[in-house]
Amino acid sequence: MQMENIEEMPFNHRIWITTNEQIEQVLSYNKNDVMATKLFLDATLGLTEYSQYKGKNKMGLRTALTKKFNVDCHNWPDVRIGEQLMLTLYSRETDQNQWDVRKLRTERSSILLKECVPNWCNIKSKEFNNFLELINKTTVGKDEDFQTSVIFHGIRFDFGLGGTHGCIKPGIYESDKEYVIYDLDVSSLYPSIAKSLGLYPKHLGPDFIKLYGDFIERRIAEKKKPKAERDMVLIEGYKLILNGVYGKSGEETSFMYVLLYTYKTTIGGQLFIAMWAERMVEAVSDLEFLQINTDGITIKLKRTDIDKIKEVCNQLTKETTLEIEDAYYSKMIIRDVNNYISVYEDSTKENEHIKLKGVFVEDVEYHQNSSMKIVPIALKNYFVYNIPIEDTIRNHKNIYDFCLRLKINGSSKGEWHSIEKDNIKITQLTRTTRYFISKKGGGLIVYYNGSNSAGRINKGFNTTLFNRYYKSDNYDINFNFYEVECRKIINMIEDKQLKLF
Repeated sequence: MQMENIEEMPFNHRIWITTNEQIEQVLSYNKNDVMATKLFLDATLGLTEYSQYKGKNKMGLRTALTKKFNVDCHNWPDVRIGEQLMLTLYSRETDQNQWDVRKLRTERSSILLKECVPNWCNIKSKEFNNFLELINKTTVGKDEDFQTSVIFHGIRFDFGLGGTHGCIKPGIYESDKEYVIYDLDVSSLYPSIAKSLGLYPKHLGPDFIKLYGDFIERRIAEKKKPKAERDMVLIEGYKLILNGVYGKSGEETSFMYVLLYTYKTTIGGQLFIAMWAERMVEAVSDLEFLQINTDGITIKLKRTDIDKIKEVCNQLTKETTLEIEDAYYSKMIIRDVNNYISVYEDSTKENEHIKLKGVFVEDVEYHQNSSMKIVPIALKNYFVYNIPIEDTIRNHKNIYDFCLRLKINGSSKGEWHSIEKDNIKITQLTRTTRYFISKKGGGLIVYYNGSNSAGRINKGFNTTLFNRYYKSDNYDINFNFYEVECRKIINMIEDKQLKLF
């Protein structure tokens, strides 16, 4: 939250506080702790400018879900909301006791993957037929994996028990007057496959899919309404339920546990992607695949051929009931399938419409590591707006965006070694340390898990501790460090070697 003070309690809670000075220190810590709680509350209410939470009232959502379904979910994390709502609503629908339903499972020691092939599967190409044949003769145990790859139309499709991935070589890909980058994905892929195939955990019976399908239809219908008329409680609530079912079907502790359900969902999705890719190439032979993800495909093709691809999508929807959404990009900056920038065609500097993934994400959720936010900021400016990284980094004024995070567990020990009057000064670190890379300063040392073996953090660079904010006209930032971090990613994409001399 970029708070000025993230220092921990200055005293161990086991000791007596006896002096006025100690009392003032504890009260100061307590006040800061209350302020942190208030800031976090504001974020959960959407009362923040931080993009991950702005306008998203998570407490309001829980209150609305509680009223709508008569289930108190105020203290549940998102994943539990989905599972608990499904448990409650299913128990009500079937007139069963929740505690009895909780005990249900479907156990299988192994699964024949041919059981997971959808009835609408219609693979034609030699390449994907080889994949289908492998599925039909493979048996996996509950703790085993399955992976294979297929080269099709110049790109490698990687398949597994989870999902499909594929990516063109790193680079910058752009639309122009003749060609366009066209992104397509299946709306709510896993829930939609479950509905399409009539999947349900065997021990829960067909009443489950009836309820589940109703949730899908309500959510899709709500999303099709104009934004001002949408019931966002329904949309978000049903999303938690629908996504939770697939996730929990693979967890042995859940009442929805049944691996056959999980694999029918994922294998079905992968075979759909294969069918989809085949038909795209059949319709437009000179299209270029840029990316393949679990629920979508991104291609580059002539603008005049877009309608042919839309016909393919419409036909597949008729055959499978899976609905497809599309978008147009003016540019894609790709490092790999999980790290890329997509610039929508309607994006402008004043009204950005950009998708950031992986190393390019600027704002992460609070529980994630937001170290060196300046790097994705500089990368976006460089790739999207042609601003040299040096200009962004050296002119950026928010010191927090240069900060990194070091977390150590209770069995490890951290120290900051600096030179003070020709003597080494050792500062003991708390569990969380905020710091930035500086020209002068000290070194971060960690002794892991009680050992005497020390590890240097950011070896070769000086650091300055920043657990408590201080104002300065010159923070002594080592800009070169951040520029090199940017160059590492740029060189991967632009296929250049990092030159130091």
